[in-house]
Amino acid sequence: MYSMNLLIEVVRSFLLSIAARCPTRFCFKRLLGLTWIACFFHSAILAEDTNLQSVSSLIEKIQSDSYASREIAYQLLLSRPDEALQPIEDSLPKVDHDAATRLIRLLGAWATRPDSGNGIQAWEALERLSAGGVTSNSQLARYVSTAIALEQSEVASKKLKGLSAFIGTEMIQVVTAAKYDLCILRIDDTFRGTADDLLATRWLLDPVLVRLDGKRIDRKWLEKIIEMPNVKTVQLKHTSLTADDLQLLGQMKTLDTLEILYMPLDDSSVETLGTLPIWGSLRIFGTEISPSALPKLESLLEGTQVVFGLGGFLGIQSNAATLEVSQVTPGSGADKGGMMVGDRILSIDGKLLQNFEQLRKELGKSPAGGHVTIEVRRYKREIVEERMMVVPVDVMLPITLGEQ
Repeated sequence: MYSMNLLIEVVRSFLLSIAARCPTRFCFKRLLGLTWIACFFHSAILAEDTNLQSVSSLIEKIQSDSYASREIAYQLLLSRPDEALQPIEDSLPKVDHDAATRLIRLLGAWATRPDSGNGIQAWEALERLSAGGVTSNSQLARYVSTAIALEQSEVASKKLKGLSAFIGTEMIQVVTAAKYDLCILRIDDTFRGTADDLLATRWLLDPVLVRLDGKRIDRKWLEKIIEMPNVKTVQLKHTSLTADDLQLLGQMKTLDTLEILYMPLDDSSVETLGTLPIWGSLRIFGTEISPSALPKLESLLEGTQVVFGLGGFLGIQSNAATLEVSQVTPGSGADKGGMMVGDRILSIDGKLLQNFEQLRKELGKSPAGGHVTIEVRRYKREIVEERMMVVPVDVMLPITLGEQ
């Protein structure tokens, strides 16, 4: 129907362009009326005929010198993505520059429909073209795909935030003393969407860390997350994911850190974890994997840092060298046990500590809910011989560890 109207409009525009030069207004009106009727029937026949034409013939017509033929072919191809997508990609190296531009525009039009299978296929076709070097087609495909990605990223972010996903910058401490400002996507029990809503995450450009938290997180959720383009860190906590499900992470190309917290994984998971392409570190806390399985996991992930703990979480931030506490997490075991900012940690269960790494290893020996005694040195102001002095006092704090 669109092509019919287009052809009529082309003829109408041509006739109107000569109207001013027509000496007889009546003759022009008669000519216009007859031509209008003729165009109506001709375009109806043409539209019916072109619907029967093959995709290959329409691709040929998109190279036509006739503007009307090009536009009609373009609109008909646009309405037939199932048939046209692959032939268009195959024909791009063979057509001239102008035709290639129109065909890449077609791919871009389909790619802006991300919720459809054709939209995803068109996007993937643009990505393949973009990787084709420095040809004009590759440059145009990169321009089109970049524009689409920026637009869809904004749309996806708005949609997910509307469903109570958190997308933004947050101070992150990944089970170390170090802290980072990172853009994250957090999906937890407050998220009001479903796994299908996470299809939009493949367009999110800013998040480099994804945190999935909650029992309803299963394989379907993870299938969507692994398509995010710039994610380097994945945190999984209290999910229903199995070792087989985690094999999906093998499809990620940029996985630097994987953190697994309080999930029902046991020693049988070690083989699977050992196959994942983790470039930086694997951190496992609060699982059923035993400490005896750690050497095998380290050998499978040669070159990757493996950090292991039974899951006990103290809830502080401290100087890595001096162990002077700089922050106590409200409601944590440290907070409930009386630890204060400014305390310097000396020992845990009688074992002297020199740095944060030693503290982390000792805490890793206790599960969430486990009990430890931590000795700290704090400084109090006291009057000594009628003078106000700062006096060091060593205090023993019984602490029940929580979850990270």
